[in-house]
Amino acid sequence: MKRAWNICLTILLAAPLGACSQPGKKTEILAPPSSTSAPEASSSSAGAEPSTQGADASVASLVGKTWQLDKFTLSFTSEKDMIVRGGPVDSIAPNGLTASYSVDKGIFKAVALGKTYTGTWDGTNLVVDGQVGIRK
Repeated sequence: MKRAWNICLTILLAAPLGACSQPGKKTEILAPPSSTSAPEASSSSAGAEPSTQGADASVASLVGKTWQLDKFTLSFTSEKDMIVRGGPVDSIAPNGLTASYSVDKGIFKAVALGKTYTGTWDGTNLVVDGQVGIRK
């Protein structure tokens, strides 16, 4: 048993060293491709309008607005908080649940009840988890 441990340990330690020390061969570190555009909503999303050139896609442009997404209503109270109402939230928090959100380069991200929801905000259209929002 001790011999088997020694062999396994030797292989585990020697393999990375051998892979990294090949003379005459250069290794190139590749950076992941950068994406400059925000993900688009699926084409099957009914009611989505094309984005408006020059629309304000900042977090501040959501503050004071209310959106309906499926059975949920999102009321944006500040640049980092929103109140979620409707659906199963009503049974947990009848007056609504405060959730945090952010928008970075058109990518919308919200966290409510420990779950993360993602989508897009282009200044005109709010899409979260494939659901197209309707401004109220």
